[in-house]
Amino acid sequence: MEGGWSILDERILSSYLRSRPTHMPTVSAPPISLPPSFRRLFWEYDFSQITWHTHATLILQRILGQGTWVDVCWLRDTIGTREIRRFLMRTRGKGIDRRFLRYWEATLNLPHEVVTGWIRDPGRQIWDGR
Repeated sequence: MEGGWSILDERILSSYLRSRPTHMPTVSAPPISLPPSFRRLFWEYDFSQITWHTHATLILQRILGQGTWVDVCWLRDTIGTREIRRFLMRTRGKGIDRRFLRYWEATLNLPHEVVTGWIRDPGRQIWDGR
């Protein structure tokens, strides 16, 4: 595979989009307040300005890539495992270190070939190789 989407990625995404009811809430829908303990994950931002509605992608990336077990449990209790899995599939694990992606692959039963494709993507190589 030469970077970009693989056939398997396209099939999975296509299947997901066909099966998802249009009324189903997305990760950006619920009005969720972040626990004060999350401030450490967003040290370079004004924490009082971070909202789930506006910054859902950033919040998910930080928790899944840098959060503690307690942070992850909060996330799973708040949006559910299914939504976390959908987020990773939709974003192709962007912004999450490859070691954490392998953890989520095993934990959420993500297809190994798909996660390997994300990790091998040349666009990621620059970031991951820093």
